Amino acid sequence: MARAPALARAEAGQDSQSFRIREKGGNMSLPEKLAALKAGFEAQAPAETLEIIHRVTEELKGSGIMEKVVKVGEKAPDFCLPNQDREPVHLAALLARGPLVLSFYRGKW
Repeated sequence: MARAPALARAEAGQDSQSFRIREKGGNMSLPEKLAALKAGFEAQAPAETLEIIHRVTEELKGSGIMEKVVKVGEKAPDFCLPNQDREPVHLAALLARGPLVLSFYRGKW
């Protein structure tokens, strides 16, 4: 699989502030890269789309959902969810094999 042309390589440090993405012509932190991607998207997205995104983002912030999420460094509660093949996956079983990164995807939009 070909890599994105501008993305030469990524180097991870101890925290998100030290995470750098090497691009042609410079070095950007992860927050800087995300801000640039957001600005690029907002510059080309239709106004109607941006209005919906901003409205829904504010609704989510106002719902108090962020007070309920697991914070960085907190232990995740044990759970069992189906994977992409609809097989049950238990967090405890995965943790027994070592450290892990969880990635959730919404599925069909």
